[in-house]
Amino acid sequence: MANHGFVFTRKKLSKDRLQEALQKVNQDRFKGRMEIERDGDWNPGKPLFKIKLTDDIHIFFWLSTPHKVEHRHGPGGDFRWWVESVFANDLALTWDGWLGDEGVPERWKPEQDKFPTLRSYMKAMYKWHRKDKKETLAHKLAARRMTNMFLKEARVQRPDLKEYFK
Repeated sequence: MANHGFVFTRKKLSKDRLQEALQKVNQDRFKGRMEIERDGDWNPGKPLFKIKLTDDIHIFFWLSTPHKVEHRHGPGGDFRWWVESVFANDLALTWDGWLGDEGVPERWKPEQDKFPTLRSYMKAMYKWHRKDKKETLAHKLAARRMTNMFLKEARVQRPDLKEYFK
């Protein structure tokens, strides 16, 4: 099951502004290597954009309201989630906005140059935040195995992005 993330801003958005911003993030962060296309409407009047990672894996962003962009978390693993996080974070930076998610009650500000590589994203995601217990060797080994597995998978899926998979 997928849930949705959000980019909120006080600026008034349009499909053209969303498309321009997606292309700018693509150029700035991925050297223009992601295919981004208009894919109709999510609902009438809510333009939908598709970012193609592979033939089978896509990320969707759409204009939900004039002040909110929505994106759908779905299957695809850490590579997909990293790219989605980069786009959402940088859209929020572009519009001096903030981020939110259906699964989290808080909103938060984006960070400059957040997750420059897939490994940096995975390190943050696999970090244990339990105050009552220390991170064990087993946790560290499991995180390392997962990281290596997803890095290998990403290298196969998108060899043109290899500098991000170090």
